Amino acid sequence: QALEQLLPTAKTSTGFTFIDLGSGLGGVLTHLAGVRSDGQYTGVEAAPLPFFWSWLRIKLGRYPNCHVQWSSMWDSDLSQYDVVFAYLSPVPMEKLWHKAKAEMRPGTLFISSTFPVPDQTHHETVQVNDLHHSTLFIWHMH
Repeated sequence: QALEQLLPTAKTSTGFTFIDLGSGLGGVLTHLAGVRSDGQYTGVEAAPLPFFWSWLRIKLGRYPNCHVQWSSMWDSDLSQYDVVFAYLSPVPMEKLWHKAKAEMRPGTLFISSTFPVPDQTHHETVQVNDLHHSTLFIWHMH
């Protein structure tokens, strides 16, 4: 729900684009696709079982503005997205930051749940009222 407030206002009739890197079981995607139908939501998941579960969840839930890809996040072209979201682990964050800086367009958002990018000051944070009291770290790309 905290992510809902961070999604951009649709600038065009095609809306905005959102990618969840490591989308797991698809909970973030299907929630956002349900409450903000003006967006196009993409998930990327490399693990076969979570991918299949999220694919099934999207199919059965009939989310026409949502899909998931079975692939590596490293193969995703981040320049296509207005919002890039990641809830991973501390390990890939520095490498992912370099990918985001190289590919993301000015004016887009990079959001990491729980794990900040080492040695990179975020622009804002949002405290999430969830079981783990997570923090969203937000960077405005330029």
